[in-house]
This record gives sequence, C-alpha cells and structure tokens, in this order.
Amino acid sequence: MNGRAVVLIVVGVAGCLLSQGCASRVRDPATGTEATYHWEALCAEVDRSTWDVYAAAQQAVDELELKVWREEVDGLAGDIRAVDAHFNTVEIQLGAMPGCRTRLTIRIDLFGDKDKSIVLFEEIMAKLGEQESPTSVPRPR
Repeated sequence: MNGRAVVLIVVGVAGCLLSQGCASRVRDPATGTEATYHWEALCAEVDRSTWDVYAAAQQAVDELELKVWREEVDGLAGDIRAVDAHFNTVEIQLGAMPGCRTRLTIRIDLFGDKDKSIVLFEEIMAKLGEQESPTSVPRPR
C-alpha cells in the first residue's frame, strides 16, 4: 500500500467514528428512568411490560391532544403515530425486551425535536406512575 491509501483509510475510519453524533441523556424526575437522545430520537428502556407502556403512551397522547392516525400493539411491539399542532409527525415505538422490560423510542418529525420528545417522555413516565400496578392494563384481544 502506498502512503496515500493509508491516509485515506485512516481518515475514513476516523470520519466514521466521529460521525456517530452526540448523545445527550435525560432523566425523568418522577421515576428516575434514563433516556438517551441520539440520532433525532429519544430512546429509553422501561421496567414495565409493553402493554403497560403502550397504555401510558396512549394516555399521554390523549392528554397532549395529539391527533392519532395509527395505533397497533401486540405482545412484542407497539406503535403509535400522531400529528401535533404544527403538523409534525410523532412516532412512538415500543419493543419487548427480556425480563418484562420495554424499549421506548420517540421521534418527532424527520429531523427530531428534542424538547417535544422530552415532554412526551415525561408525560408517558407520569402516566406509568399513575397506573395501579404493573400489567394491570387489560390486554386487547
């Protein structure tokens, strides 16, 4: 290999490593659940079932008066899509994890909105705190 090829490889690898973007952490004040805002999406691992988190997300979306246009859930995943007053798409995706945990992902529009994502995350966590007990939500049939 000549020197030019080595330089190109080093610059390419460094560029890939540095382009991972910045990630900021958010902690819900009520529950202490930590979330990461990275790549225009807020992601958290919640110590509740997919059913519980889905019910809390539905309540949060209703409380914030978002216009829902798609809702789906099963034992492994859930998805809520809505539109806010600025016509930004709001996506809430849930995925089951081992140990009755759920991966929660919130994305606002194509390029993300950190502040709106945090408001929605905190509202979902508040609704989870109001639920009587884990898995107390009736499962749809």
